[in-house]
Amino acid sequence: MPPINDGHVTFKAMFMREVIGFYFIGILTIGLAFIVTIIMIAVREDKRGLHDLIGGTHVIKVE
Repeated sequence: MPPINDGHVTFKAMFMREVIGFYFIGILTIGLAFIVTIIMIAVREDKRGLHDLIGGTHVIKVE
């Protein structure tokens, strides 16, 4: 089940991305996840971090 529906993020996807993917994993790994996310964003073509992969989301650039 994709979390993005017509460009809108569901509450479940937001919760997974922010609470689980960013805060919980970050605290659990004592900040190591933050460093991994920075490297992932710098290296990956789609610029998705660890929290984006956990939440099943991606950032869309609007011009």
